[in-house]
Amino acid sequence: MPYYLVESKLQNLFDVPPEVAIPELIGAVIAAHAIDPCLHQVLSEEIPRSERPQQMQTADERIAELLRAYLTRWRDRIHPQNLEMTVFILSRTVESLCHSAVIEHPSFMSNSQFEQEVSDLLLLYLTGA
Repeated sequence: MPYYLVESKLQNLFDVPPEVAIPELIGAVIAAHAIDPCLHQVLSEEIPRSERPQQMQTADERIAELLRAYLTRWRDRIHPQNLEMTVFILSRTVESLCHSAVIEHPSFMSNSQFEQEVSDLLLLYLTGA
């Protein structure tokens, strides 16, 4: 997955409230998955997480750190209190849903309703709204 799209989006959304930032972030993750769905599928299925190239692991760590900083910035607007758990839940939920959509329902990747549904799910978890 082209991590730079997600990293860049997270950096640009630092001062934007979750209600605006989450849909933007979901759009970036969907766009990143849509670049080369076949390659994404092969990498995800054939290379165990523990054996992923260092560059991919480093990118995952940078994204987690940016997400952690973002959630800290907006902690007064979100309900979950365990920051590490929240970062894990958010990142794995988005990755799992987008990965599954790219493989099982490729048409979802260009469907704005999919993006909206995932955003709604995460916003409900984060803000209760």
